[in-house]
Amino acid sequence: MRLIILLLCLGLVACAGVPEAPAPEPEAPPEPQTREPTPPAPEPQRDPEPSALPQEPSPPPEREASPAHQPAPESEPSPEPEPSPPEPEAETPERLASEPGSSQDEIPAPADPVRTTAGSASITGSIEVLRNGRPLPFAATFLGQTVVAWRPAEGVENAPMAEQTIVTRRSRFFPQTMAVTSGTNVRFPNMDTIEHNVFSLTPGHRFDVGLYGEGEGRTHRFDGTGTVELFCNVHPNMAAFLLVLDTPFFASPDDEGNFMLDGLPAGPGELLVWNYRAEQPLQRTRLDVGEATAIGAVEVDITRPTVPQHTNKHGEPYRQGRR
Repeated sequence: MRLIILLLCLGLVACAGVPEAPAPEPEAPPEPQTREPTPPAPEPQRDPEPSALPQEPSPPPEREASPAHQPAPESEPSPEPEPSPPEPEAETPERLASEPGSSQDEIPAPADPVRTTAGSASITGSIEVLRNGRPLPFAATFLGQTVVAWRPAEGVENAPMAEQTIVTRRSRFFPQTMAVTSGTNVRFPNMDTIEHNVFSLTPGHRFDVGLYGEGEGRTHRFDGTGTVELFCNVHPNMAAFLLVLDTPFFASPDDEGNFMLDGLPAGPGELLVWNYRAEQPLQRTRLDVGEATAIGAVEVDITRPTVPQHTNKHGEPYRQGRR
């Protein structure tokens, strides 16, 4: 009996162990396994996003392609085979400026006239400079602006001189006075960085060389005789004076006022003394010259301004503000 009871107890225990089978209940976790496949499902839905990403890199290749086409602009510089270097050849006007410029401070007095008739007569004398009737000391400038000339009564062969030069520099004419024989060419180079326009309204000597810039030179031929007033159409404060002669016998006095004309044909004639600022710009004295003729002092009375009143080349007043 005890044995049977024991077996029964064991059977009860075994039966009691069966309920312990709830251990299979942990099989419930397989259910989450079914849930695990579900999350991967949304992950494949993200695949389209990476598909969109490759579309973004696609434009960069286009940008790279555009610079690839930029070799064309590189061909643009090629048309710049630097033809500009030939432009420096425009330095030629600078050379023109440098030639007279090198001697612009040493502009000589008018070249010696071409004397076609030789003689043995001469005239000596002196010039005394006054200002408003009073002696003017230190008058070297006015003496240099004075011209003494001899015109034989029977006339004389006259030839043009070599080309003369009147420079425009610092808005002034250098020299301010000059004497030339009829038919002589005078050049007007510009040594300023601004433009000038030389002209004259003197009856019988009207001319206009036009507007021109630095380094350029304009030339005009002066025929006939008489005093020519020169002005600049841009700057009313510029003035120069040219005496055109029909005789090759002329000179300027030295710093002491003394002068000498030699190689003259003997006989009667006319002595001319000219200074554009004198009360009487041109004085005439009749003489009969011999081998050595001496005359006394000739007075030159300075009363006129450096720049006389004048109009522009159109006969109109200058615009205000011009100097």
